[in-house]
Amino acid sequence: MRNGLVQKILKIDNHRNGVFGAPFDVVLFQHDNRKMIAILFEGKYQCAVLDVQMLSKDNIEFAMGNSWRGDDFDAELRPLVKEYWDNYNPNYTTLLD
Repeated sequence: MRNGLVQKILKIDNHRNGVFGAPFDVVLFQHDNRKMIAILFEGKYQCAVLDVQMLSKDNIEFAMGNSWRGDDFDAELRPLVKEYWDNYNPNYTTLLD
C-alpha cells in the first residue's frame, strides 16, 4: 500500500490513439478504496481521472459528479508509470520521459 493518493496500481497500458492521435498511458489504480482510471497524455498535468464504478453508472458529470483533480494525481502517477515501463520493457520509451 502507498501513503499518497494512489493506494495501489492495478494495471498500466499504453494506447497509440490511431495513426495521428496523441498517444496516452492508461492506469487502473485504487484511491480511497475506489477503483479509478487515469489517462495521462504527454504534457505535465495532462491527466484525466475518473471513478470506474461511477463510469459504470454512466456518471461523467463535472463538479458534483465523477470529477477528480487530475493535476493532484499527475505528480504521483507519472513516476509510477515510468517505473513500470522501465521494469516491464527497458527498451520502451514512454511518452512520460
